[in-house]
Amino acid sequence: MQTPNLDRLVKAGTTFTHAYNMGAWSGAVCVPSRTMLNPGRFLWTTQKLDRNLEPERAAGRLWALEMKRAGYDTCLTGKWHLKTDAKKVFAVTQHIREGMPHDSPEGYDRPHEGQPDVWKPWDTKFGGYWEGGKHWSEVVGDDATEFLGRAANAKHPFFMYIAFNAPHDPRQSPKEFVDKYPLDKIKAPANFVPEYPYKDGIGCGRDLRDERLAPFPRTEYAVKVNRQEYYALITHMDEQVGRILDALDKLPDAKNTYVIFTADQGLAVGHHGLIGKQNLFDDSVRVPLLVVGPGVAKGRKISAPVYLQDIMPTSASRKAVASLMPSPMKPTVWPRPLSTRTTRAFCIGESLAKMVVRSARRARAAAVCLVRCPSSGISARTVAATTGPTPGMASSRLALWASTASAAMSWVAAWSQCAMNLHGPGDNLLRQFSVFHRFETGLLSLA
Repeated sequence: MQTPNLDRLVKAGTTFTHAYNMGAWSGAVCVPSRTMLNPGRFLWTTQKLDRNLEPERAAGRLWALEMKRAGYDTCLTGKWHLKTDAKKVFAVTQHIREGMPHDSPEGYDRPHEGQPDVWKPWDTKFGGYWEGGKHWSEVVGDDATEFLGRAANAKHPFFMYIAFNAPHDPRQSPKEFVDKYPLDKIKAPANFVPEYPYKDGIGCGRDLRDERLAPFPRTEYAVKVNRQEYYALITHMDEQVGRILDALDKLPDAKNTYVIFTADQGLAVGHHGLIGKQNLFDDSVRVPLLVVGPGVAKGRKISAPVYLQDIMPTSASRKAVASLMPSPMKPTVWPRPLSTRTTRAFCIGESLAKMVVRSARRARAAAVCLVRCPSSGISARTVAATTGPTPGMASSRLALWASTASAAMSWVAAWSQCAMNLHGPGDNLLRQFSVFHRFETGLLSLA
């Protein structure tokens, strides 16, 4: 797959090779994914928010609102798909998209080898990404570069939520990008089967929209065509990412900017005989996660498992944001109940983890710690928690104190709907330790 601009990010920063979407409660996995990401919460507390996110917005408990409170100019372009008004969340909004582009019946149950295929990715008559006269990925690129052009003279740092719909189906892109992937060069996955034997048991049968994109039973030809169009859509999106990075590089403070690239979920596109994302195989639940910025190691790969929603509290913990947050807690994760009987922890650094968990239980409080292995030569840093007055159930507010980074940094969150799985060897130290139960914690260690 040709992704020269995402490759730029890989070389310039750190790649989390095992970042995961925590799960979903609907076939539209992107909705739970974004409902976890923007408030920075875990799956089991976000389904209630999906019904109505307005109270969270009104209380300022969304990513962009945290950044706004810290003094950042905020901007959204592209897909939102959350149940609150984006115009009340961001200072600047452009071309807000809800959900997937409109599809057409001709885009399903195709292609059949040896039979005419009327649907073509570059044919604008089918609408979808072509609605409005210009491909939606290019529109996102236009909006982002325009905002960055104005940012050169802005008085405040900025936070951009750049939300590509690509590479969600319908897999449409200009013909020149499809031509980059000759069909005879495309291979079906090694684990390809014509039909996954348990597809109906896991809800990925013929009744699921995503799975109807290709014929049943699957053929290698149909899978190869779908992958060809998937790759083309990703490469076209990658070109827009390059435009945005080029515009960013022209800013005086470009080196003082964090760039995060991630996605809602992966996509099967032929793996195990599946096409969509509603399964628990790695190709669907793993997401790309690339981080570039000051203090972030270049060309590094970390294989520690992390969750997608950890991005939000991590960004709020950086010194640039903390220095602008109101005291005494700067910034904070809002109060959530913690059941001391069901506290769980995962980490490397067992003895320290157990000590903190025991202390938290005795105090009936929440605690979180960033843990580094003793072999690294860097001591662990404990983050304090304050305890509420209610016996047996602590209402806690977690202070996420600053770690490393210089002041007045900007953030760019480059967001893509689906995923390329970025594999590779790397540091397998789990640098995150969380005590959690109905309580949102988690920081990514980038040092």
